Amino acid sequence: MIQITTEQVNEYLGLINDQNPVHQHIVPGQLIVQLALTNKKLAWVAYKVKYMASVEINESLNSELVTNEKMVISNQSGDVKTFIVKI
Repeated sequence: MIQITTEQVNEYLGLINDQNPVHQHIVPGQLIVQLALTNKKLAWVAYKVKYMASVEINESLNSELVTNEKMVISNQSGDVKTFIVKI
């Protein structure tokens, strides 16, 4: 399970110099991708991402590797948030 805190978001935003006010409540998409890949210990160099829905800060996420080249990220209700496909 992945849960992204306000502190993690703020640290990430500082590193990438992102001041978009939407990220006060919504997690940056690339942060979700990076944490999901790290969580599964994957070192994919190239991948495509399809964002289906936004992720709220502190929302609990599950990352599931459905094939060797495709990951699905969903919340605890089963709502799909993101697809990641290795290329």
